[in-house]
Amino acid sequence: MKDAIYFNFGLPLSPLTNIIKMKYIYLSPLFISLLLLLNIQESFSQCTPNKAYTAPGLYPDQMPDATVGQAYSQDITIVFFKDTTQSGITCVADEFDINGLAGLPPGITWQSNSSTDKFYPQTNLYGCVHFSGTPTVAGTYTLIASGNMKMSGNSLCPADNPVTYSVPFTVNAPSAANSGFTISAVSGCAPLNVDFTTSNNLTGNYTYLWEFGDALTTASTVKDPSFTYTDAGTYVIKQTATNIDPVKYILSSITIDAIPGSSVWEPFPEIDNPTWPLGGTSLPDVYINVYDANHKLLFGYDKNPSETSVYFHDQFDVTNTNAQSYPVDTNYQYLSAQTYTVEVYDLDPSNLGINDDDFLGKVSFYGNGPSTQSSDGSLKISFTINNTAVDPIVVTDTITVYPSPDLHLSASGAMEFCDGDSVTLISDQTTGNQWYGDTALIFGATSQNYTVSTSGSFYVIATNSYGCSDTSAKQNVVVDNNPPKPNFWYYNDTLWTSLVGYDLQWYLDGTAIYGANESYCAINATGAYSLVATSTAGCTTESTASNYTVATGGSSIQEITDIIQDINLYPNPSKGQFNVAFEISTPQDLSIAVEDVIGNSVLNIPLTDVHGKINQNIDLSHLAKGLYYVGINMNAQRIRKKMIIE
Repeated sequence: MKDAIYFNFGLPLSPLTNIIKMKYIYLSPLFISLLLLLNIQESFSQCTPNKAYTAPGLYPDQMPDATVGQAYSQDITIVFFKDTTQSGITCVADEFDINGLAGLPPGITWQSNSSTDKFYPQTNLYGCVHFSGTPTVAGTYTLIASGNMKMSGNSLCPADNPVTYSVPFTVNAPSAANSGFTISAVSGCAPLNVDFTTSNNLTGNYTYLWEFGDALTTASTVKDPSFTYTDAGTYVIKQTATNIDPVKYILSSITIDAIPGSSVWEPFPEIDNPTWPLGGTSLPDVYINVYDANHKLLFGYDKNPSETSVYFHDQFDVTNTNAQSYPVDTNYQYLSAQTYTVEVYDLDPSNLGINDDDFLGKVSFYGNGPSTQSSDGSLKISFTINNTAVDPIVVTDTITVYPSPDLHLSASGAMEFCDGDSVTLISDQTTGNQWYGDTALIFGATSQNYTVSTSGSFYVIATNSYGCSDTSAKQNVVVDNNPPKPNFWYYNDTLWTSLVGYDLQWYLDGTAIYGANESYCAINATGAYSLVATSTAGCTTESTASNYTVATGGSSIQEITDIIQDINLYPNPSKGQFNVAFEISTPQDLSIAVEDVIGNSVLNIPLTDVHGKINQNIDLSHLAKGLYYVGINMNAQRIRKKMIIE
């Protein structure tokens, strides 16, 4: 076998420092991956290489992410190399062939700018690939590509360099369109596990109720739940967020709608007030005081001359009967569940010596609302009371779950068989099958059936029209070795074989010879003899058939077995000393002979005119350990038995 050179085809080309090694030129996996990503199915004119790149490589050097439901389009420029030199050996890159690509996300197709998926670096250093489509299922996919670089030049350059390479391709789930929560997957294959995350950033304390839209009306009160959709369908998800903070009641305004006539606040006529100029004379200066249920003054008019501010005091134009609103002190806006009282007064000037202001009446209202108008005679006051209660917030969205194949395998036969046989694995899915052996994708194995003739663990992944897949159980196939082809030789009218460790069966003209299961077979009839060896696994190998002619004269083997019976060697195995026992019906001249496995005679004991029960002691302790054959010879025929010396 010729040795070959290891070349480094990395990018950029590295110094040639490797030494002569075995048989193959190994291409850098990175460079091969660049060459293999050449798969999409649109017109060639849609992909034009970018010749601004000059260094060998792929641009960009990895697949950008895609998103479910969004159109994907990506051009990839490939810059080839013409040749490479190492240790003085130059190999020329003649042709790169794409054998196949598998594992693309559903909805994505491929096409190189070569109609044959073949590239010729000697005439064009540039190639282009266009990936396009709309992915339908999110996930991390593994693109598995297979190709071959053909080389020429020096005789050490291998003609073919097959390579398989894998590249990850991520398809992201689209973002949810609603304002209340995000969804980890708005679509996918059953069973689809979905994580829901609340994203509405509500202030305050909220409880959550999720309804997942399944037939069992499953619900959850977890803020960020997960749910698995086992069946295909379209599901409406509903999130209800309810504020659980205590309701707060707020007094936002007090408005005097009407006051009693002038008879209430006379006999002291009103005068112009220097602090609060009025539009005319004889009009009241109205103010209010607000009390709680215990008649504690909460806020109102402050008569303390040391104070610079006066609360809730203003004019009221009786003539025009305009309603007058009073701002509410922010310290007392929040009300409790009790009855509040508002008293209304007319401010009389202190320079008249009057101590008491005119009392115009009072009304009450309840702190927990609702807004209302209260009356006391002709005094009418409106109260505006708001509360902080928030209506539940309801947000919905939709998830689509696609059906997955329910994949099952069957087989045409047993999973264990002999070398040369096979078993066919059968998918119950008629389309979309991809077969794998020992976790490696088998290129071209995409039919419903796959025939296996080697040991390994095999399975299939079936993908339906929705892009959903199911993986079958692994089928472990065991191929047992056949025995070596038996060889035998002729010696002393007997066929002999040295093959051990297998069951043996001798054949004459294709028919098994009854009882011929030893390492020897006497030639008792003319014909074609053959030998079949069978392993413990039941695998068989047959020898070449050879023609032999039976020797003339002498007794037949049937005559010998009729005369000599009950042959026994004991002990067997032995240490070299054993007995040969048999019974002979009529007086005969015979001999006891011992031979090694290749037919060499190691002992011969002649016996004259013997009959009856014979028990002959044999001593072979001086011989090497191993297999020997002990034969009883009579009239040019023999019967042999095995003896093992250990």
